[in-house]
Amino acid sequence: MFLPIGDDNLNERTPWVHYAIIAANVAVFLYTMTLDGWAEKRFFTRRGLVPAHFTVLTMFTSMYIHGGFAHVFGNMLFLWIVGDNVEDRLGHLGYLAFYHMAGVAACLAQVAWMPHASLPLVGASGAISGVMGAYAVFFPRTKIKIWYFFWFTFGVTYISAIWAVGLWFLEQVLLGAMAGPTGVAYEAHIGGTVFGVGAALVIRAWSLKESRRGRFPPGWFFRSGR
Repeated sequence: MFLPIGDDNLNERTPWVHYAIIAANVAVFLYTMTLDGWAEKRFFTRRGLVPAHFTVLTMFTSMYIHGGFAHVFGNMLFLWIVGDNVEDRLGHLGYLAFYHMAGVAACLAQVAWMPHASLPLVGASGAISGVMGAYAVFFPRTKIKIWYFFWFTFGVTYISAIWAVGLWFLEQVLLGAMAGPTGVAYEAHIGGTVFGVGAALVIRAWSLKESRRGRFPPGWFFRSGR
């Protein structure tokens, strides 16, 4: 088991969208805390993504709903580490679009895997998985600070982003294959990551191609954090 707790990658612009997304997630979570049991269940059912009653709207609303403090804290911790740097690469509007497209891809992956599920799918982890995939492509050698626990041994170490995200992705695949039906949407994590990596590779290839054509300064896209 390991948990990322920071990185050494600095930004060149203020990640306003990144901050806004985190604030929106926290705000919605605090709102759900004010609801009583029946109202909360109704809210999750109507705004969460229920694969058996799939709607486009709930793909987006479900990204901002969390089922508990540990759920929202864990997701926002992952996003806090990687989201600001991806926004620095894609720009504010680009990051806003990328984040939600990754979330949609994650939702579609979960619906495709369990089309008749009647429990609501909630959480930002699918979209965050996509951002993590993009981070691994844009900043493969950036060091991620992680806390680890393995066979009664624990501590803090640094690992390259491509390894950190790669190991996390492998963990999702293995847990998804072994765990069976659970409350964790492993397929959404996998779908989001695959989208994030694929989209980031296309963006990187396009930016390098445009730089060679002289339309952008050489290396404009990869300014730092290599």
